[in-house]
This record gives sequence, structure tokens and C-alpha cells, in this order.
Amino acid sequence: MWNKVAQLALDQSNFFIAQRCFAALGDFARARAVFEIMELAEKAAKEIGGDGTQSYKVRANVAQLRRKFKEAEKTYLEQNAVEEAIEMYQTLHKWDEALELAKAVVIKLTIILQCIFQSNNGANKQNLLRSRFHSSSKLASQTWVFQARTKLRIGNLKQLIF
Repeated sequence: MWNKVAQLALDQSNFFIAQRCFAALGDFARARAVFEIMELAEKAAKEIGGDGTQSYKVRANVAQLRRKFKEAEKTYLEQNAVEEAIEMYQTLHKWDEALELAKAVVIKLTIILQCIFQSNNGANKQNLLRSRFHSSSKLASQTWVFQARTKLRIGNLKQLIF
């Protein structure tokens, strides 16, 4: 019964009641997690106003508490908090999910970089690359894409040509 009340309290963002229910069940790990969510909500309330329950960090942590990790991932990704989503999976020792998410992000970044290169600014980059590599534009564009992919794979985003 306490578990059902705790779940209903989480549904209504009544974290105090949820914490008390988990404590009554003897589930102190979940009670502690709810306490941390309450602290996040309080901090968010000071920063963005309201009661803080609409903060993406609060919503993601509630989803994690319910073991709905894909929902938490979606919440993080909606806010472009990719690192936090990957960190969530790493903390949970879900290495395959962390790796899949990282791969998906790298693929999206590669596509974005290729689109940027092909856009109007791409013509300027091609001229820059032609002068830099003294080669045909096709070879220069392939070289730039290869360098961008390599830098993405090793995590060297700051040195990408923009």
C-alpha cells in the first residue's frame, strides 16, 4: 500500500509524501533519492520560479526513480543535455546504452558538420581548404570531412573548423 501511495505522490510531484512513504517501507535509498529530487526542485524554483517541478533535471530524476530510463534520456535530450544523459547511463553501469547514445550523437554531429560544409559557408571553407591543401575541391572537401570525423571520434570538438 505504501508503495502505491508513493507512486501516486510522485505522479503529483508531492515529494515530501513520497519520501515519507519510501521511509515507511524501509526503502531508504529511494527516500534519499526523493530528498535529492526535493533539493533539485528547490534550487530550480529559485532559478526559474514556480515550484521547480518543471525543471528538466527534476523530471529526469523522477523518471530514473521509476526506472524509466528511456523517458529520462528523452528529457535530457530535449534540453540538449547529452552529457547528462550519457552520465546517467554510466552511473547506472548501463555501458551499452551509454555507448549507443554517444554513437547516435556523433552520427548526428557528423551529419550536421557535413550539412554546414555543403551550405553557403561551405564554399568559403572549400576556398580555405583549396589554399591550405593546394588540391582539387573534391579532395579538399573529403579531407575536411575526414578531419572533422576524426576530431569528433576522439572528442576534440574545439579544433573543428567552423
